[in-house]
Amino acid sequence: MVLTPISSSHLLAAGYDSTTRTLSVQFKGGEIYQYFEVPGSIYEEMVRAQPHPWSAVNRTLRAGYAYRRLS
Repeated sequence: MVLTPISSSHLLAAGYDSTTRTLSVQFKGGEIYQYFEVPGSIYEEMVRAQPHPWSAVNRTLRAGYAYRRLS
């Protein structure tokens, strides 16, 4: 999955795989997390929510979707 740079105070980049419904986010500290079975609408909401994309979806993702830390 290709991560696209995002202008954010918390994130460096994000990407979405519509086939697996996986959202990947890379934080400024370098950590990468993958969230599973995420609807594309949540990724789209995050990308549109400038200048605070992570604030727009943080609670939704952490409360309702399985995730894992990659690095």
